[in-house]
Amino acid sequence: MGGEFLRKKCHGGRCPHRNIELIQKDGIRFCPLHGLKANEDGEIDGYYSPAMQEIQEWKRGM
Repeated sequence: MGGEFLRKKCHGGRCPHRNIELIQKDGIRFCPLHGLKANEDGEIDGYYSPAMQEIQEWKRGM
């Protein structure tokens, strides 16, 4: 999960995955459900949490 959402637009400040409202912390907007992070253009460009990134990389290696 996640890779298929990279570069997708967040419409109305909501995550394109489950339409959950993005939250902002330390100037970073992200989905609280899976940690997908949006850039200033409103596109998903990665993960907010380094731990989430490690988990996703581990899953891909299985």
